[in-house]
Amino acid sequence: MLCGTILATVLVLVQQLGCATSQALLPDSVASQSVPRGHAAWLYPTTQQHIADWAANLTAYNTAAGEERAVRVLYVYSMDLDVTNFSPVLGKLTEAAARAFRSIPYVTHVAATVDGYYDGTDYSNGDFNDLTAAQLQSLADAYARLYCASAAFDGIHLNLSPFAGTFQAAMTGFASRLSRNLRNPAFCPTTSYGKFLSFFVGPRQATAELYNALGPNGFAVISGFDLDSPRPGLPESPSTYRTNLLASLRTVQANAALSPHGKYSVGLPFSASACEFEAGIGVTDPSKVITGYPMYHPTQPSYIPAAFEVLNQTVLGTPGFELASSPFLGVTVWGFLSRDVRVSGYRHTPKQPFDTPGMAHSPSALLPESVASQSVPRGHAAWLYPTTQQHIADWAANLTAYNTAAGEERAVRVLYVYSMDLDVTNFSPVLGKLTEAAARAFRSIPYVTHVAATVDGYYDGTGSSNGDFNDLTAAQLQSLADAYARLYCASAAFDGIHIDLEPFAGRFQIAITNFTRRLSENLRNPSFCPTPYYGKFLSFFVGPYQATAELYNALGPNGFAVISGYDFDSPGPGLPESPSTYRTNLLASLRTVQANAALSSYGKYSVGLPFSASACEFEAGIGVTDPSKVITGYPMYHPTQPSYIPAAFEALNQTLGATGYESFSSPFLGVTVWGFLSRDVRVSGFRHTPKQPFDTPGMVQFVSTRMPRKLAA
Repeated sequence: MLCGTILATVLVLVQQLGCATSQALLPDSVASQSVPRGHAAWLYPTTQQHIADWAANLTAYNTAAGEERAVRVLYVYSMDLDVTNFSPVLGKLTEAAARAFRSIPYVTHVAATVDGYYDGTDYSNGDFNDLTAAQLQSLADAYARLYCASAAFDGIHLNLSPFAGTFQAAMTGFASRLSRNLRNPAFCPTTSYGKFLSFFVGPRQATAELYNALGPNGFAVISGFDLDSPRPGLPESPSTYRTNLLASLRTVQANAALSPHGKYSVGLPFSASACEFEAGIGVTDPSKVITGYPMYHPTQPSYIPAAFEVLNQTVLGTPGFELASSPFLGVTVWGFLSRDVRVSGYRHTPKQPFDTPGMAHSPSALLPESVASQSVPRGHAAWLYPTTQQHIADWAANLTAYNTAAGEERAVRVLYVYSMDLDVTNFSPVLGKLTEAAARAFRSIPYVTHVAATVDGYYDGTGSSNGDFNDLTAAQLQSLADAYARLYCASAAFDGIHIDLEPFAGRFQIAITNFTRRLSENLRNPSFCPTPYYGKFLSFFVGPYQATAELYNALGPNGFAVISGYDFDSPGPGLPESPSTYRTNLLASLRTVQANAALSSYGKYSVGLPFSASACEFEAGIGVTDPSKVITGYPMYHPTQPSYIPAAFEALNQTLGATGYESFSSPFLGVTVWGFLSRDVRVSGFRHTPKQPFDTPGMVQFVSTRMPRKLAA
């Protein structure tokens, strides 16, 4: 019975408050143009420092996110509405904040937030039920005139609580009159479509009656947080949050469909709320701590990833967010706050949306996958480890001769140039002068399109290694990846990073995979790599059985594996693998590689082959201390005798040939030539030959006509 009484009262108040202005209103089709489409954020500044800090934070986020994922709409706190004050005045800080925030990249709309609590108690801002219909009208008129007169604002954002029970009818009537005023040229003459009105409400409070009151220039901002708590002051778990949000948004969708004006955005807890928080810290005794859940974490249950899952199942479905006809307008970020969220004697953290590590850098901040994938090079490659200018000159001449003979379709296009060994304790790496000089020199080789910096290292934690990734915390792993991304993104000499981090197995594998994931994300994050527009690529050298779906998923759309197509087997320490055994092992390895790559949507790879000596494939082993001691191996190439590279090409033709290397959709990107080396390959006191890829007689002529063809771009 109460529900019916409230509805009847709402209808009467809406009719009474609307009749005076109904004839002067803009057409719905015009007024609706005031409604902004895009993500939004709440901001509650009380000082100039808040304004400066939050403008910097949002500038950094929007620059990283790009126009499609930027925060475009800002709700800037203006005042608490006093129901007894019919002559409100705009504070200087409010307009200053609005103007400053408007300069943030991609921001299109700024609204004044008008808050208040109206249950009639001593702690409230009054009671809407104490006002007559005429007073409600006068109050709405006063606020419309105030904000229509300011060019700093595109609309008004209301948060009037409690919007329930006996208070709901009067607040709905006030919102209806205010919305009409904002689309009435007598109040808002400065824009052809008026100004918008948004109203923050709970999921079940966004009814058809509210949407009708908000009208064509209005929409609801739905609370997608504070949905439930086990007990006052305790955190809602991400799994429970996900379940509650899913049910809430399905209700929102159903109710919005009942009104021709049913439009809404969804507020999400990017910073702490009452029920979703990372920690609760005692106000009087900071040693008392309630442990919550992360707002964002790459692997642990956390609130924002859970929220995005729900959005994908509901409002991001049909019609899609990209459609201009979608009732879902975007996400609203809670919230940039000058004061703590305090519940039951605890202050909740984090206080700001981007205080959580990785939050601003969550997937929403990354380039679209279709864009990031453009950074991946297709074509044959080679490893180069120069330590002198003479190496650079000699190898540039060798590759120029080969590429000229091979032509564009069989040329080496991608070069992995050694840069440094990664030290897990060094968070401020520096680029050596020779590295950049080599990259620039090699880029002038005919048909070369991409040059990547090779970052090596061995990480088993022994005294002779470069440390142990397992010694790093999650935050340190992230910082390390960030440091290397910034270093190589800042250099125009490199198109990507090539990593060889060993041993990539056992207890070391998880930490190295997490480092790889973060590094790949950084390279497709415009805040790290603003140029080129598609970011930079990441390749990872691994054994054929280490290239799993998990690794491909970590490498992402801008990454790929470089598979070791050598060092499979040896009859004994330091002895050579025969070409026939090599062919058998390579064939089995490539079939495994094909199968594993098919398990990931990011499964792309090139295959390294032994054009020069490796540990198990070599022509001769010469004693280091006694050169008269020689182990006879097998040729890398020979026109008539069994040899490694012809055996490798046979294996490629039987496996990867079926996937069509010439096809741009093929997961096989090309052959990688091992390797131009400044140091010998030494095993068991013997140095292996040949030292360079084209030292074997006839190799250039054979390869330049037999290398798999890559169609010219």
